[in-house]
Amino acid sequence: PPPIQLQVNVQPMPAPPAATQPLQQPGRLNEPRLGRKPPKAGWALGAGITGLVFGGIVLGLASASETTKGELVPSMPLGATALLLTIIMCPVTASGGSSARRGTDLHGVVPLRVFAWLFYGFAIASGLGLTVVGALDVTPPDGLIVATGGLAALSFLFLSIDDFVSFGQAKALANRMERGEASLEVAHYAAPVLLPDGSVGGSVGLVGRF
Repeated sequence: PPPIQLQVNVQPMPAPPAATQPLQQPGRLNEPRLGRKPPKAGWALGAGITGLVFGGIVLGLASASETTKGELVPSMPLGATALLLTIIMCPVTASGGSSARRGTDLHGVVPLRVFAWLFYGFAIASGLGLTVVGALDVTPPDGLIVATGGLAALSFLFLSIDDFVSFGQAKALANRMERGEASLEVAHYAAPVLLPDGSVGGSVGLVGRF
């Protein structure tokens, strides 16, 4: 009988579909709100010291003006100098604490700032009134000049305390962040993805780190 011939066709099996995988690592599209840059204390410490110094100067000038109030000179120039220093340097002192709190949730000492600005307003109003009285060559009541200087000095004192507290809060927050105690980070990402059928899709989502 004729020989039997068998023909076998061997074909390679198709490769299994590739698992869904990203073509590239997700890219961070935004910087987290926390953790990258610790807050800076600004010039709060220097402003606080400056406020204490000028508060003492203003009180001294007011006391000297009170002592010599029977004479237009030097009483009026002394009082006017105290008034001018108060008008200029109180906001400068307040800016120190503001520089430490900027960009953070720190608050300093809000009640002290409120009273400081109230005393500042009263001192300026009283100082302007005393200047007018002095220009009219009228002697003010006893104690009014030094009381005005005392209000200005209290304004400086309260703003300086707020500077020191804000400085301490900013430094403490920066130290916690550097130690990783406030390192919560959240960012969103987007990346292309190779699908099992060979097509390309996309992947978006949120990533976090603690």
